[in-house]
Order: sequence, then C-alpha cells, then structure tokens
Amino acid sequence: MEPFSAIRITISVIIIGLCQPTFAKPPQYEGKIVLFGNLHSHSNLSGDIKSSRKELSPSNAFKYADKHGIDFLAVSDHHKGIDANNKFRMSSSEYEDQLYKVAMSYNKKRKGEFIAIPAIEWGTIEVGNHINVFGAKHLPPDSILDKDYNKLIEWATSHADFAQYNHPYSWKNSAEGKKVGNFGRNLYKSTKDFSVAAEPIVKTMTIIATVYGGHISGENRHREDKTHRSMHKKAFSKYKKFLNDGFKLSPSANQDTHGENWGTVTAARTAVWADNFTYSGLMAGMKARRIYATEDDELALAAQVEVEGKRYWMGEAVPLTSNEQDIKLILNISQGIGSDEDTVNEGPYTATIYRDSNGIGGSRASASLVRTGIESGKDFVIPLTVSNGEYFFIEVTEENGKDNPIGDGEDEFNSAGEHLSDGKRDNLNDSAWSSPFWFSVEGKTGSYAWSKNSKLYHEKFCWAIDRIGKNNLRKGNLAPEGHTKHDCQT
Repeated sequence: MEPFSAIRITISVIIIGLCQPTFAKPPQYEGKIVLFGNLHSHSNLSGDIKSSRKELSPSNAFKYADKHGIDFLAVSDHHKGIDANNKFRMSSSEYEDQLYKVAMSYNKKRKGEFIAIPAIEWGTIEVGNHINVFGAKHLPPDSILDKDYNKLIEWATSHADFAQYNHPYSWKNSAEGKKVGNFGRNLYKSTKDFSVAAEPIVKTMTIIATVYGGHISGENRHREDKTHRSMHKKAFSKYKKFLNDGFKLSPSANQDTHGENWGTVTAARTAVWADNFTYSGLMAGMKARRIYATEDDELALAAQVEVEGKRYWMGEAVPLTSNEQDIKLILNISQGIGSDEDTVNEGPYTATIYRDSNGIGGSRASASLVRTGIESGKDFVIPLTVSNGEYFFIEVTEENGKDNPIGDGEDEFNSAGEHLSDGKRDNLNDSAWSSPFWFSVEGKTGSYAWSKNSKLYHEKFCWAIDRIGKNNLRKGNLAPEGHTKHDCQT
C-alpha cells in the first residue's frame, strides 16, 4: 500500500504566456491523487455581476485560482430557461468562446498544475432550485424551459461530464415550485424514477455552499484569508434525505464566489481522488464518485472497503455474496500542504461512521460508530458487518486542527474567556465527509425482509413487514440463512 506523499513546495517558474507558481504533486494513495477545488463560482458572464468588470472574466478567474494554489476551479455562470423571471442567460458565443474554449485552452497550458472547468448554473430558487452542469461543449437548447428539470437532466446526461445539486435547502416551496419540486422531484412518477434519471449524471450535492456573509453583498464577500466555513446543517439533512431516497450522491464543499477571490474566501474544498492531474483524470474521479467534502484544504481522506480480498473506493457500489457479510473499512488520513503552505500536522483524527442499515427508506443514516486517535498517514482498519441494501459514509475530524482563526460569523466569549453557545464557529477543528459505500447482493436488494431479532423472513409484500421497527428491519435478495419463511398469505 502506498503511503501518502504530502510534500507541497512552491517553486517559481516561468511558463511561456503565463507566470504562475508550480506545486509539487498532491497527496497520493493506491494509484490516485487527491485534488482540492471549488465547483461553484461566477464571472462577468453571470447576470448578477456587471459585464463591464473585465477583471472578473473567466480567464482571470482561472488564473487567480491557479496562482493561489487551488487545484481546480469551475466557473459556473448563470444560464436559465428562456421563460425564467430572472433572465440571467449567456449567449452561445459567450459560453463557447469566453468560457468553454478558454477553459480547455488553459488546461493545455497548465497540464499537471491546474484544471479549469466550464460550467453553467441552471434554474431558479422559486421553481426548482439551482443545478450546475459541467463540461458541456454547448448550452442547452432554448426548448428546455425554466420548469423542465427532467429535460435538463436528460440533456446533460448526453452532453455534459457531470452535474451537481446546489444548496439543496434554498428551494422555495412556492405555488410553481410545488408543481416542479426540489430539483424537479415532482416531474417524475416516483422517487425511484427521479433517482434513476439522476444517477448517471448527478454526482454531487453541496453540503457547504459559501462562507457566512460571503455571497454577493455580504461582509465577507471579498475575504481571501481562509475564513472557516462549517458544514451547513440544513444541507446535510437534505443530503441524508436524498441518500435515503435512493440517490447515489457525493457531498461537496463549494464557495459560490461572485468576486475576485475565486476559491480563497474559505478553506472549504471539494476533494476528488483523480486518476491523474488532467481534466480527463479529474472527470474520471468525479464520475466514479471518489469525492469528499472538507472544511480544510489540507485534509487528505482516503476511504476504501475490502470484501473477500478485493478493495473498493468510496463512492462505489460494492457487491456482496450474502445478505450479511464481514468487511474491512480502511481509512488513510493525512495532512497535505494547502494553498497557504501550512505544514502543521493536525492529527490525530476521529472517524465517525454514519450508517443506514435499512438502506433505501426507513430511517436516515446516523452516527453509529466512533474511533479516535487515528494516526496520520497510516492505514487504519475497522472490521464491520454490513447488510444487503445498506450504505454508510464517514465523517473525519482533526483533533488538533486550529489553523482557521477566523470563524464562520462572529465568535463571542463570556467574562471567563469561554466560548458562548451562540451558534457561531467555536470549535476550530475541521471535518470532512466521504462519499458513501453502497452494498448489495448481485446489485439487487429487497426480495425478502426480516427483523434482526427474529428467525422468520417474509416476502417483500408481506403485511407483517410494517410491524417491524425501522432500526430492526433487514432486506435482501437472498433468503437469510437459518431463518424460516413466514406464511405471508395469512
């Protein structure tokens, strides 16, 4: 097993046409490298930024992020349906010439050093929320109207690299919004149809959107000093709901930048275990959901499970051979060197496993197992028994991560110098959240159901299943060994 390589040294070099710093290789593990970036930002192509502000061009955004040690940046300018009330739209030439072609040209010049991603932010809060669509060569056709989220997802599946659900808590339950639903939920016959349509293209959901007061007009909108941004509790709750509804999504941490601080307004990052430091290598990691959201741009979190001698990365659907099976969770956590070249080791680390042993439906994933004192850069193995149909993800927290002195909002103290419980940033230790692992026998779940406290099992439509408590319910495609079939017809 490869240990992390976490040394990152700034070297002054001159590249023809560019004068940018170059950095050593990012942390590596098991043949992959972890890249830290921002999947949500804006330029002067967005309608809520004055187009006359030439310093806010996509080209300058990429140069700025590159210069400040960010591995990748998506410029995701607003583009809404032609009938939207708020007509933030780009022309085809604006997107293709000033964003898409600029990004791809920049990638050729800075291969192995920085990755520029062209994107659009689609939709309105009042109707169906905002979705980012990444890597499309052209804008969606005008025939896709403001409310047509199902058609947008269908188009993106054929024309884009991946998509993201932004700030899931922001959708307004308006009259028109109820017809469409959050991200278009109500346009599908069932929740299953909704998740099946999204799975091939929607890979991430934002659980950290921007720093407090750091959006368009907030007091922190111009900050560049690594302001801390905590995970958004409402976003995290929505994320767990979508997982419980059957969506295969990774968490992301982004910044929604509208000023000249692309990616630096906070230390929060979306991190991706990429195949290599190229656009295609990053997209491979995105599509495989080897993604985690982190409050700290230095926290390198690798998570794998081993089943019958074979390893799987976080974000994968993991095959089982029985309804309940022993596995090994392997964590390797380390401290890289972030955009400010901080070399302090902020471990050891605490890992909390959020499990949903009932799988789709029932209760949502909740904290079920905690391990402390995990050493930096060493494989830490946790034996587990998982059930067919369940999933889990991991939260990792630094135990000595005091490197973000500016909190999320104003932190206050009492006369004794103690932190007040004011809802602001009191605990400066940073955390990260991995993509889930999804477990199933032969890719199928739910043919049978049983209680973990009973030796009976039931056909999936048996009336008795409704009497099993959510925390005790187990489902599987195979009948459990040692159990007796219930007379489900009576």
